[in-house]
Amino acid sequence: MPEAQCGRCGADLTLPLQAEIEAVRLTQKALCHIEEDDVHNAEKLLNQALALKTDPLPQALLAFIKRYA
Repeated sequence: MPEAQCGRCGADLTLPLQAEIEAVRLTQKALCHIEEDDVHNAEKLLNQALALKTDPLPQALLAFIKRYA
């Protein structure tokens, strides 16, 4: 895990870093569901990921699901 303390102000960054890691994990899990043609669960996972961190990949995957599923 990256440094959990801001080098400038000393703020504890543990929770934001954990949220980012969890968002990536949820996005990867959603990709597996898309591969298995389980778009319902993939959509739920992508929305959870986006609730933790705004990121272009889950946004694009959601757009893909809505357009082609």
